Amino acid sequence: MNIRIARESDFEVVQDLNHQLFVSDSEHSNDLNTNWPYEDEGIVYYKKRIAAEGGVCFVAEIDDEIVGYVIGGWSHINFSAYKGERGELENIYVLEGHRKSGVGSALMVELEKWFKEKGAEYVMVNAFAKNAGAIAFYEHEDFERYSTTLWKKID
Repeated sequence: MNIRIARESDFEVVQDLNHQLFVSDSEHSNDLNTNWPYEDEGIVYYKKRIAAEGGVCFVAEIDDEIVGYVIGGWSHINFSAYKGERGELENIYVLEGHRKSGVGSALMVELEKWFKEKGAEYVMVNAFAKNAGAIAFYEHEDFERYSTTLWKKID
């Protein structure tokens, strides 16, 4: 397995993997726009992260095939009420056939190393409350439950 910073030529693969993530996550949220990775805003977002603007994108390769990726950026809650800079794991996805083989953990190691080099003291992630698999993965990676976001659809 090889973990490396994504290149511009990886854009479409990362975009497609993120679409798979969104389709998977739509099981846990009925208002997720699964086409966002292919819309203008999504395209700009992925191109910026791959170009290391405001964050970073790493990919995991096995036998020259990208089997997963992780994207991180600076958290929107970096302000003076909190101590220390916060990085945010924005999204991570590993192809189903490669899960539980260490790919996700290897991607996390590189992302955390990148954040530390950039001065972050914390890494945070949001997960859908009903996505037990994702929450178990993050807890396995030593993330702790920090806050709970509640919301309600207004009729």
